[in-house]
Amino acid sequence: MKDFCHIDFETRSVSDLIKVGADVYSQHHTTDAICLAYAFNDEPVELWIPGLPAPTRLLDHVAKGGTVLGHNIGNFEMLIWNNVMVFKYDWPELKIEQCQDTMAMAYAMSLPGSLDDASRAAGINYQKDMKGHRIMLQLCQPRDITSDGKIVWWDETEVPEKYQALYAYCKQDVEVERGLCKRLMRLSKAEQKLWELDFKINRRGVYVDLIAAKVALDVVEEEKNRLNLKMRSATGNAVGMCTATGQLTDWLKSKGLEVPSVAKADVLDLLSKEIPNDCREALLLRQEAAKTSTAKLQAMIKGASVGGRMRGLFQYHGASTGRWAGRRVQLQNLPRPKIRQDLINETFRILGEPTYRDKAEVIRTLVGPPMATLSDCIRGFLRARPGFDFIACDFESIEARVIAWLAGEEKSLEVFKGDGKIYELTAADVFGCEPASITKEDPRRQVGKVVVLSMGFAGGVGALQTMCKAYGVSLEPVFDLIWGRANDEHKDRTRFLWNLNGTASDISKKEFFASDLIKQFWREANPNIVSFWNQLESAAIAAVQKPGEQFVAGATSRRITYVLNGSFLWCKLPSGRVLCYPYPKVELLSPFKDSAPKQTLTYMGVDSYTHKWERQKSYGGLLSENVTQAVARDLLSEAMFRLEENNYPVVMHIHDEVVSEIQKNFGTVAEVEQIMSKVPAWATGLPIAAKGWRGERFRK
Repeated sequence: MKDFCHIDFETRSVSDLIKVGADVYSQHHTTDAICLAYAFNDEPVELWIPGLPAPTRLLDHVAKGGTVLGHNIGNFEMLIWNNVMVFKYDWPELKIEQCQDTMAMAYAMSLPGSLDDASRAAGINYQKDMKGHRIMLQLCQPRDITSDGKIVWWDETEVPEKYQALYAYCKQDVEVERGLCKRLMRLSKAEQKLWELDFKINRRGVYVDLIAAKVALDVVEEEKNRLNLKMRSATGNAVGMCTATGQLTDWLKSKGLEVPSVAKADVLDLLSKEIPNDCREALLLRQEAAKTSTAKLQAMIKGASVGGRMRGLFQYHGASTGRWAGRRVQLQNLPRPKIRQDLINETFRILGEPTYRDKAEVIRTLVGPPMATLSDCIRGFLRARPGFDFIACDFESIEARVIAWLAGEEKSLEVFKGDGKIYELTAADVFGCEPASITKEDPRRQVGKVVVLSMGFAGGVGALQTMCKAYGVSLEPVFDLIWGRANDEHKDRTRFLWNLNGTASDISKKEFFASDLIKQFWREANPNIVSFWNQLESAAIAAVQKPGEQFVAGATSRRITYVLNGSFLWCKLPSGRVLCYPYPKVELLSPFKDSAPKQTLTYMGVDSYTHKWERQKSYGGLLSENVTQAVARDLLSEAMFRLEENNYPVVMHIHDEVVSEIQKNFGTVAEVEQIMSKVPAWATGLPIAAKGWRGERFRK
């Protein structure tokens, strides 16, 4: 077996790693290594310290293309190696193709990402060196910076015990990482290649319009001051600023209002009622002040390199389905703009116009409230570098297509193979009419849209209402149409659910009834998808109960396969990739309030809300969401490779959208759409469509 080596750096710098990211940190002139711990195979851990002879065996290993492992190696160790050690110590370059990342392996097995948490989750019993951790945080920063700018570092001769503790801490990390590596499954060849591509995309980064971003921050600060002055005036100085939520809540209560909080939903609820004018003004000021993306703008500015590009935006396999998680500015949760693109373009013109002294006032006059406007513009601060364009392309209704394909819902697949009007088909199923009767302007089509987006994974009243709020859809205007086509059985079921828990709902009776009836109509119209939920749940439970045996679900030729091997439930996708459910159990649990217990699959995972490693409860709808998102991710990753091969380098990808940066005289949107829409051999029969745009600034 060939040698491989585990490594871990400890470093110091004036730069703040958390605020600026590893790329900018590693390129800062003050960044240097304090030490490097490394270990070949199962040999004892070695330690190298600047000033000692070079670690010849390690450097020869790297120079010859040997394998190097580390935890988060692609987003830290490799950057330190190539940006610090190569230039300051004349070490050989470390190539991404030589590296393997235990963090990536842990994520691919649905384990936590950090070394400590992943190790504990994998069953490695060790006590974290908290003292060493505290010392690391101390020694990685300057001891002092004098008035004339001289940097004073912690001197090892003065605090030798601290440095010895740090060296021990670094060596322990290598021991723990090596132990974790033995418990993990290595990435497949295909996933290793994707991880390497992810590294390259993260290193390319995306250009930030730093001038516009800094001007926008100034506008935000001016506007905050103006709004705070108005807040003090409106409340008789009882509330000092719009962000003083406690003061505002107390003042509103003193005015006789019942105020649980001044969070977004509560403010909207209060503004919908008859309240005193001064209270309304204060709430409107609070609402306007909250509409800002200051933190994202600051992250863009701090995270941009000298050349203006921000890097390290994506975490490989950050979600258990294989989808990426956002880093730095969280591109996955950018606010959806509420204003037209031409107004966004006008805002950037104003920000770049040097003759406008009061840009906030100009924006307010020509576009709208500055805070809300700049929040709507946040995507546009990411732009192609001068002389280049973005071409962005998005899979159309990909999750609806994938679940219909997996479940064998042929009626929907035929629509996707044809004109793609799935919202019209769904509205027709709900309202009992012909799809051709529903036009794009018909309000029933919007109902069809929210149904498609909310029902596919066993969603109910709550899921539909959440989607309705997101898209500004009310079901009350169409209630009579929906109620009129329901039979007695439909109505009796809906009344029963209302009596069971609907009276405690915060939506009207009509909204509740309409939502539940829509759910029933949609499920009757999509029996194969409903059956698919049940098949997945049954197969997963059976696999846990009979270790080693394979159980399948889904339509022929696109099967989902579950098998329990060791402490993990594996779910094989049509692409051949596997999802992982750690430490599964089958337990008798009540799926809903007051319902009878049933066999339920549970497993360990990182909760998406609490971010804690804890036991999760599954059901057929959740399992269908997992495999649907995973298949969509596999389609996206293969499309990214095809784009790269055709000279469309990827700089961003958000959910099911890919953004390439190309020269202005190169490429077409039509070609990118064609590349994105190619169906892989493993997805035969899946109708894929993609729609793109071209421009200088990122947009929705």
